[in-house]
Amino acid sequence: MTPDDIIAEYRSAMDEVGTQVAIRRYAGLGTPRVYQEKTVSALVRGFEAQELVGPIQQGDRQVIVLHEDLIREQYPLPITANDKVVIDGRECAIISPDRHTRKVQDVVIAYQLIARGQ
Repeated sequence: MTPDDIIAEYRSAMDEVGTQVAIRRYAGLGTPRVYQEKTVSALVRGFEAQELVGPIQQGDRQVIVLHEDLIREQYPLPITANDKVVIDGRECAIISPDRHTRKVQDVVIAYQLIARGQ
């Protein structure tokens, strides 16, 4: 399977069960802080009880966003733990931005994020 094949499978899954989220980056200090954000499709799911290990806590969610969507939207990569993800209108902290787990043949397919917050 090629990276393009895998991206097509992810795209199909997002078209079927995905939701829109915003990836947000703040600039400056103090309030009000300005931010830029880009809206992309994502696969969002909660964690099962047996997955609550290490840094994962009850209420955390896994968010998968396609790398090519972030590039298309011109989001400044890489996503960092200082960025936020907005799910259903609620801003969540990004606890773990991972671009390596979903990498195939040195091609970043998707970011796998752990999001925390209401």
